[in-house]
Amino acid sequence: MHASVPRQDPRRSSSTAQRAGPTTALASAASPGPWLFDDHFTAADLYLASSLGFGMRFGLQDKRPAFESFVARAEQRPAFQRALRLGA
Repeated sequence: MHASVPRQDPRRSSSTAQRAGPTTALASAASPGPWLFDDHFTAADLYLASSLGFGMRFGLQDKRPAFESFVARAEQRPAFQRALRLGA
């Protein structure tokens, strides 16, 4: 008779481990740049930069060089500045 090895419930794994895959994928998407769709700044870039910036400011997202440079580039865009003025 073999003792069974208890399996870890994936819902109980650490949040850091759960975020590792998607976070790495996001870092890869943000790093070849300058934008998600090559040279075309889109609403997706605006949304991602806003979300990453918020997450990094409040400690909800790892600060990675790819994220910090992506957010810094986006914050310089006129569309990003307009969204900030509108309170978006």
